[in-house]
Amino acid sequence: MQSIHYISNLNDLKKTPNRDSYLVTIGVFDGVHKGHQSLISQTIEKAKQNGYKTCLISFQNSPYHHIMNLNDNDYYLNTIKEKQSILENFDLDQIILLEFNDELSNTSPHNFLKILKSCVNMESLYVGPDFAIGKKRLGNIKYLNDNQSKFNYHLDISNPYTMNNEIISSTLIKSFIKAGQLIKANSYLGRKYNLSGTVIKGEGRGRELNMPTANLDFNIKKILPKDGVYACKVIHDETSYIGALSIGNNPTFGSDNSKSVEVHLLNFNKSIYNHSINIEIYKHIRDQIKYIDVNELKSQMQIDIINIKDYFDNE
Repeated sequence: MQSIHYISNLNDLKKTPNRDSYLVTIGVFDGVHKGHQSLISQTIEKAKQNGYKTCLISFQNSPYHHIMNLNDNDYYLNTIKEKQSILENFDLDQIILLEFNDELSNTSPHNFLKILKSCVNMESLYVGPDFAIGKKRLGNIKYLNDNQSKFNYHLDISNPYTMNNEIISSTLIKSFIKAGQLIKANSYLGRKYNLSGTVIKGEGRGRELNMPTANLDFNIKKILPKDGVYACKVIHDETSYIGALSIGNNPTFGSDNSKSVEVHLLNFNKSIYNHSINIEIYKHIRDQIKYIDVNELKSQMQIDIINIKDYFDNE
């Protein structure tokens, strides 16, 4: 039976079951993209071959942003709950989600390995080629390799996962999303990039334009695609609807508008204020443009709808 642990204190690892021998993999796993999926699948296969249980250790927040004391808004490919939901689909025995805090940041590689052996009963460690643990990332691959005998574990290193002659990474996928290249980002993620949240009251401009929109109270930690209009699908009450997603500051209505994420659902006329929706983003349709007047904007929005319908008809 799969067990999931949210941990903010390393000593709490002692509370996790450790009677079995574990093959452990560790990483940030932001987005759980195809490279991560390959590593996790190989972890599971290697564990089965050697009679081990599997333990995946990830982080609830960005180690880099914590160490550098940086704001991590508009940074993540998934929320921690989304990450957990994705990881639950894998046949992992144990998932540990660590809060990256000062205690963890100051833990030496030696002590980190000691904890993994004593608390998780790690018999084997399977990680990517750029992996490192411990304070100042001193526990790099060389360190981990040199300390196998001392801590009595086996180290295995995965090969980089490539597509189109590119090594897939969370950073690369983020750059695609920021550039509006959702088709490429989605192909590397292995699923559609999404924004989810509660529908809130907006300015009512969509209704004035005969195209009512659902305004999303989106999670500010997740990366927003560049401003523009996107073809999307909106999941509400387990039903999927085609939608036209708009991200930006609505420049036609002034220069001091706050950023909004709003979506028009095609063939949908229900009120969904305070309802939760999930928006799966498929394709960038056009950039955000400041129009001369509202009538010009109305005409363009009708063209957007036609283009979005054509996209899904030919997908």
